[in-house]
Amino acid sequence: MGREGASGCMKAQRGQPGWGLAWLEALMMGELERKSAEVRVAKKEKEKLRRAKEELEERNSQLKRQLSIAAEMMTDLRREVIEKQRELTSKERQVCELSVFLRDTALKEADAKLRLQEFIEELLERAVTAETLLLDQHTQAQSRYARSRSRSHSQSHYTPVLTHQTYLRYAHTPHCRSSGAGMNGSYQRSQSVSVVSGHTYQQHVSPDKRWPRGVKRTLSLGSCMCERGCVCGRRWCLCERGCVCVSSDEGDDSWSADTSELSLWPHTPSRDVSQAVCPFCSKPSRSLECVCIALRCVFAYLDVHTLLNAAEVCRAWRNVSRHSSLWIHVTLENTHISSTLLVSLSRCCNQTRSLTMRSLTAPRRHHASAEEHYRNTRGCLESGLEVLLRATGRSLMELNVSDCPNILTDRCVWLASCYCRSLQTLTYRSATDPVGPEVIWALGAGCRNITCLQVAPLQPCLQPSRFGNRCLQLIGRCWPQLSEVGVGGVGCGVQGLASLVKSCVSLRSLQLHGVCEVSVSVAQQLCREGLRCLETLEFHSTPVSPDALLHFHSMCGQLRRVLVQVSISDYFQDPDREEAHRHFNQTVNKMQALQSSILSGILHLRLDRCSSMEGQ
Repeated sequence: MGREGASGCMKAQRGQPGWGLAWLEALMMGELERKSAEVRVAKKEKEKLRRAKEELEERNSQLKRQLSIAAEMMTDLRREVIEKQRELTSKERQVCELSVFLRDTALKEADAKLRLQEFIEELLERAVTAETLLLDQHTQAQSRYARSRSRSHSQSHYTPVLTHQTYLRYAHTPHCRSSGAGMNGSYQRSQSVSVVSGHTYQQHVSPDKRWPRGVKRTLSLGSCMCERGCVCGRRWCLCERGCVCVSSDEGDDSWSADTSELSLWPHTPSRDVSQAVCPFCSKPSRSLECVCIALRCVFAYLDVHTLLNAAEVCRAWRNVSRHSSLWIHVTLENTHISSTLLVSLSRCCNQTRSLTMRSLTAPRRHHASAEEHYRNTRGCLESGLEVLLRATGRSLMELNVSDCPNILTDRCVWLASCYCRSLQTLTYRSATDPVGPEVIWALGAGCRNITCLQVAPLQPCLQPSRFGNRCLQLIGRCWPQLSEVGVGGVGCGVQGLASLVKSCVSLRSLQLHGVCEVSVSVAQQLCREGLRCLETLEFHSTPVSPDALLHFHSMCGQLRRVLVQVSISDYFQDPDREEAHRHFNQTVNKMQALQSSILSGILHLRLDRCSSMEGQ
């Protein structure tokens, strides 16, 4: 009651006995009510100040914790920088010493090669001279013997004189080389053998067929002596061009001293090169085996379509192109293919270890609408893929099927679980047919050795609710040995992710595609369940807060790389609002601050700020 009420009561009660006491009581009651109201206001202010104090204390403790972490990291980084500088100085010193050593070694090697080449040339010249003298002496002796016999016998008995040229022509005939006998069986052909670094050469040298003057016999001590190359492709074997080459099958440092007889002759058009024999492979220099080896070396650099086109050249090329060594890794991407092509590939892919099918489409018929094309090409490659997977069998270790909408569905994962039991790496990403719980269950029953699994749906996904927490729980239950996993979708919640990281204790790489926002509370729950061995963390189209990144870094001691690839549309449903742009820019600035300070060298940002800049 106020003063006016008290004065009114006083006027009404004036003249009555005890009216003064009543007036005083009313006055005191009004004053008491006023003081009570002031006390209540003071209590509210006190409660507000208490809350502000608690918030400030919590913020202060958080900043102190971040400061201590930053100080520890700065100390570690300073220590690492000092160690790296020491290692760099040591490596530079070693590089300088190694460069000096290599320069000295190169000079010594060049000098040694030159001296060895001159020595070998001198030996070969001496061998040629000695053989020429021997042949001349034998010719003179044969002539004297023939003249003496012609005097003592009648003129009808004639013995031909073996001249220098006649001997050489006779010695190169197949009969002479096979029997080794001279004329009348009385002459055994002499041999001139020169051993060069363990190689044995047998030379038939004549004045008209000597080595060309001015051309060294030991061009580079191990390289082909014919600039046009050797057809047979072997090292230190005889080719039809008349040169000695080094066999690539034996290696640069392997030498052979127990070779068969080698005949060196200059290249002449009238020479029958079909009789030339490789002493190491014991086959003609134009043998199919040597040609096939050369073709396989060339075909190894061709892609699948070029290799299939090369197989249509001739029968020999087709046989070479089907060799299993050329189909160890098969990649089909950015092209139109049919099921018939996959069936054709199955004939060659019995030892394939890696199969990649990326961004494939089916040929579209003329005058066909989009709906008809979609309906006619639904799963059209799965029959051919089944034949191909059946042919690869247990040899297939890696399967990658990405961005093949409509023509390949999640049934290809089920086919892989049936035929490829040794599969270790599986990547299946589709926007039209993401994997579901039943497919993951079948895959877990068939392929138990998978260590790398990428099954995140492509965005935007036509069936966003198909991949969810149930799939994450099955993945953790079927493959607890996973080291790398990529999941995503709006159906993936914190419960499914927590179950996954709890089951996969040795997880080293985690990729999240299009998952709900990862806040500090989500990061705390995931780190509490697992992620002790995490080294790589990637967020693709997944909103994440800077505090969550800082928490991951503080709790995952082995974390070496964090990738954040987001845009403003990942954080807000209405990205055109000014408030959305302002909050997104604040988040980006905080991430960039972390990237330049605490998470330097670890955090990698790929941000789409075009729409944000337009809004400003």
